[in-house]
Amino acid sequence: MTSLYLFAWSFYLFFFEAKPVIIFFLTFLSGILMSIDISSRQSYLANLVRKKNLKSGIALNIILLNSAWFLGPNIGIYFMNFLALEKLYFFCTNKC
Repeated sequence: MTSLYLFAWSFYLFFFEAKPVIIFFLTFLSGILMSIDISSRQSYLANLVRKKNLKSGIALNIILLNSAWFLGPNIGIYFMNFLALEKLYFFCTNKC
């Protein structure tokens, strides 16, 4: 689902002018997708980890998720200096 979402972003940015209403809608859609994704990953994690290690597993998952949310945009800003936004979203759609 995330690749389809990123493909919609790249399609919109490549063919149309960026309008705040569409950006807000796609950001809202991103929040919905992330809430579904995070809850499904937590339930999957509960099935993978033994009950004894469940608290540590959930804590590690949250730490890694928040680290990715912090580091991802900070690393991505360097790529924005070299590529246009539509090329970045297209790259993420095909490679991520």
